[in-house]
Amino acid sequence: MSRRLWTLSVFLFLPLLFALQGRGEEISVLPETSAHYNNKSFWDNERTVTWSPDLRDPIRNAILEESRKRRRQWPVLTPIDQSCLAELKIRRYTGKHVAFYTDLPATEYLDDFVHTLDDALPELCKHFSLDLPMFEDWHIDAFLMSSKKAFEKTGALDGAPDFQFGYSHYDRIFVIDQKYDYYNCFLLIHELVHSFMHETFGALNPRWYSEGMAESLALHRFEGNTLHLGIIPREKKETPGFKRLETIQKDVRNNAIPAMETIFRYSPDDYRLNVTYSWSWALALFLQNHPKYKGIEAKMPYYMMSPDPMARLRNMISTQWPRFIADWYDFVGWLDYCYDFEATVIDYTPGNVSSEIQNRQGTACSVPANKGWVNSGIRVEAGKTYRLGSTGRIELYDSRQMVPSEAGGVSYQYIKGRPRGILLMSIFPESSDRKSDFVPWSDTTTVNANRIFKPEYSGTLFLRINDTPGNLSKNRGSLTFHIRQEQI
Repeated sequence: MSRRLWTLSVFLFLPLLFALQGRGEEISVLPETSAHYNNKSFWDNERTVTWSPDLRDPIRNAILEESRKRRRQWPVLTPIDQSCLAELKIRRYTGKHVAFYTDLPATEYLDDFVHTLDDALPELCKHFSLDLPMFEDWHIDAFLMSSKKAFEKTGALDGAPDFQFGYSHYDRIFVIDQKYDYYNCFLLIHELVHSFMHETFGALNPRWYSEGMAESLALHRFEGNTLHLGIIPREKKETPGFKRLETIQKDVRNNAIPAMETIFRYSPDDYRLNVTYSWSWALALFLQNHPKYKGIEAKMPYYMMSPDPMARLRNMISTQWPRFIADWYDFVGWLDYCYDFEATVIDYTPGNVSSEIQNRQGTACSVPANKGWVNSGIRVEAGKTYRLGSTGRIELYDSRQMVPSEAGGVSYQYIKGRPRGILLMSIFPESSDRKSDFVPWSDTTTVNANRIFKPEYSGTLFLRINDTPGNLSKNRGSLTFHIRQEQI
């Protein structure tokens, strides 16, 4: 069946499809015209319409078809003058979907770029749950340039604005040589993602999302001959030239983490600075991989064609906003190579005031060495005095051998300014005690033997081992945390 005929059938039978879905919710009957999906009324009433980004969902496919109509309105670009390529020392490599042009000296790595960009297409389809046959006739011209002058003579840059690193101009993508083969390939894939998302989902708004997704998906590695996009780097040398993670870590050390609303409001002009790309990447990586928020990220591409994408995002997070922000601050505060999202999921169930905490023996809880913040189930109260302690032994992962440790950690290895393995503590405050400028996990402190502790606000007590997220899942054992209320 042709794509045009398939689309017509979707719209003719949408009411019947909704009636047959049987999802236990009231389904609004949508107008037969796909232009409806551009209207604010559809998105405002989205919760009365059951749809998902699943490949088989008819509403999702109707939204997608409306977006792809915009592709057919793209302007016809100036043809590339193929006759002057040899004179300008520009080589052309031809793949299935990509024609790759460069004036850089030939290398084995560079000569394979056209195949890497071709291989990126099925990976992008997989990530966005799209049918690869939809892109059978998709074509991109890609340019990697030592300078723009030679390429201007070919007509390739006609209509493209000035740019510093790279630019996506409809079905042409441009990158200026950054001296690292990996980073050049990263930037080419980055611009390829922009072109792919522009064609598939329409307008590239909000900006933080379109840039963040391009950054995140462009991080790549090969396992044998298989290309993988959207990786979490294992070590610095795996991604030469990519310095976003170090930028994030520097801002964290300097207490310069931008507010979430600041990232949400990034404009095109803000992307003259690398730091803006860094934080957009971090937020996209967070939404892509955090087990709690993958469902949100899956719908975000479709929200790009709504009148107010950020309103849709806020509606999905809704009353969970304080926990969303807490998860975000935990993520960026510990972001490092080999970050493990599964090991760092936090349970925010409010703790209780145990009667045992007032006894002479107090109460205790276990703190596994292979997890991030652990909910103790204990609620502490502002102004009251508590005596803390910890016991037990754990084994910390090392590539050569496991390292034994107690609650005080190991003195020869420090993480975030504290001994690796030391027991950390923080309070997640109740909403009534949460100040407007509260930064989650900013009150993190250590648990020392017989420590006296007097919290400034009430809330649930959280505990963790001081270790990088990439090591957590490989650690062994647990510590026992002790707490009792002092009668003063």
